[in-house]
Order: sequence, then C-alpha cells, then structure tokens
Amino acid sequence: MAVSDVLPIDPSFPVVERLIQKVLTSDPDSGQEQRKLKWQNPKRVWKLHTEHMTNAEMDTLRAFFLARKFAFDVFAFLPPKNLDRLVTGLPCGTGNGSTTVFTIGNSATPPYYYRLFTGAGTRNQAYKDGSPSAATFANNDGGLISTVTFSTAPANGVVITADIDRYLICRLVDSQAVFALEHYGIGSIDDYEMIEVFRSSIT
Repeated sequence: MAVSDVLPIDPSFPVVERLIQKVLTSDPDSGQEQRKLKWQNPKRVWKLHTEHMTNAEMDTLRAFFLARKFAFDVFAFLPPKNLDRLVTGLPCGTGNGSTTVFTIGNSATPPYYYRLFTGAGTRNQAYKDGSPSAATFANNDGGLISTVTFSTAPANGVVITADIDRYLICRLVDSQAVFALEHYGIGSIDDYEMIEVFRSSIT
C-alpha cells in the first residue's frame, strides 16, 4: 500500500478533528510534578462517519479498509477545505542564485510528509520574501517529500515559503469497521477514527 492511496469515499458531516500531543507526566514523592515531551510535533485524529452510501460505495470503502488491513497500512486523507487542509507559511529554504528546487518544510526530514493536493481549487502558492511567485509544485512519494520549483533560481538570501493544500497521511485507529444497511440499497459506516502518521513512521 502507498501514501498515494486516497480514502475513496468522502465522509459525512460533522467531521471531527482532535489534536493530540504525547506528554509523559510523573508525580514524584516530593509532590513536584515533572513533564517530558515525547513528541516534538502534534498528531491529528479524525473521527468520521459516512451515511447514505450506495451498495457500490459500501463495497469500495470495505475493499479499501481490507486492502490496508485496517490499522496496519497508511493512506492519504484529504480534509475538508476549511478544516486543516491549508497550511500557510511553510519554510522552504533560502535562495542562493543557483538552486531552483526547494523542499517544502525546509528539511531533508520534515516531521510530516506534506503531500500536496494539486486538484481543482488548490491554493498552493509559493512566495519569495513574502511576495507571491509563480512556481510548480510536485510530490515525491518515494522520498516522502514535496517540492516547489521555480523557473529561475531565487537570488541569494531570498526567503522561500509556501502555502499548500495537503493530504494527511493516516492509518485507521481500530482493526474493525461497522457497516450498516439503512434501508434497501443504502448503507452507512459507523464512526471510525484515523490518526496522523509521522514521516519517520511511514513504511
């Protein structure tokens, strides 16, 4: 399975997002609480459900979950347009007068794979020193990075940033899914959760 495999059926509303951060808390005998941050970045958990599916749509979603072995394999999920799909001001590096291709996230190993949505209505935009600039966006699913490419190399010292519409790379939380037949030929799937996967954990 691959990060290019996208959840094939749009969820019904409401769509619920929960942000989580892993913190280890200890309460020693002295009574002075101690905390250790286990993750440097938060993860997102999505609680979804889908109603009023045709038999064909139910079969498609069922086959998708089975192919991923439920909580075993990762996949891509495109959030609703107005709920955490757009990421703004991502650093991409600094111009040197010769480089035209920059990694979105400004690191060889960014914490997330910022997989770009490039379909209709995308809001992907590159900036040079804060001013919009024409550029080409691309995903490298093999390397788990996305890039922005300029036709002419930005000058030395020019700061490159980008706004992107992105997929979230997730896996299912549970190893089961509950489908229901609402009435003849129309079905639904009960609440199911997906959790974001850090780039370093994508296999």
